Amino acid sequence: MKTLNKIAVIPDVHGEYFWKKAAEKIDSVDEVVFLGDYLDSYNPYFKRFFGFNIPDFNDHDELDNFKEILDFKKAYPEKVILLLGNHDIGYLLDLGCSRQATGEIRKNYKRFFEDNISLFQMTEYVQLNDNKILFSHAGILTKWLNQINQRLGLENVSLKNEILDGLFNKQIIRYKEPDYREFLRWALWLVGPIRGGYNGDCGSIVWADSSEWAGEENFFGKEISQIVGHNKLCSGKFLSKGVELTEGVFCVDTISPNVLFW
Repeated sequence: MKTLNKIAVIPDVHGEYFWKKAAEKIDSVDEVVFLGDYLDSYNPYFKRFFGFNIPDFNDHDELDNFKEILDFKKAYPEKVILLLGNHDIGYLLDLGCSRQATGEIRKNYKRFFEDNISLFQMTEYVQLNDNKILFSHAGILTKWLNQINQRLGLENVSLKNEILDGLFNKQIIRYKEPDYREFLRWALWLVGPIRGGYNGDCGSIVWADSSEWAGEENFFGKEISQIVGHNKLCSGKFLSKGVELTEGVFCVDTISPNVLFW
């Protein structure tokens, strides 16, 4: 586990450029964590329903923006962490996605994830000053782990330690191996009913909805916080760590995206 003093956290990018605020301050932070979902802009949606004055994006803009993020990672391989979200997994594993591109554009996006898979992670575990934090795209629900643990075959204590040690990071790198690919396609695409799923009790590490945390305890207990994105929340109850979904689990993805510096 890394011990850090200052960190920048970047919620879901979706083709936007706000992440560059972190790039400008790379020398003043110990680490920059992207929470995933680099493509598939929601700008038309937010323009229509919230009246935001956001410039139009096209597929070429999105891909160029994604390339810049990859170049940022390559320039600072130890300081920049790229996590995978549901949109990214959708391209990588050829799975449906909420706003996935089609045709040649989809193939192009998939190729960039495949060619650069070694740059990505599923989780990042750090100690930030006095706080232990596990970052992932949507968070790790106990209910999801209960669904997949028959295949993992680990006791809860062992499972906790394995996850903190990068269990899912090790698996995603081996996604082309048939056994791993089959497991990942199933485990990561467990989607709860609230997100339109029908094959799971709740969402996976890339699909867990903010509402699914109600009444749930943090699997990692009080000693480890989870920081997630994936849910475009209004920021009325935004705390220093984000919107608290349940004790010790915070979402930093809001309808007004920004970089958080801690």
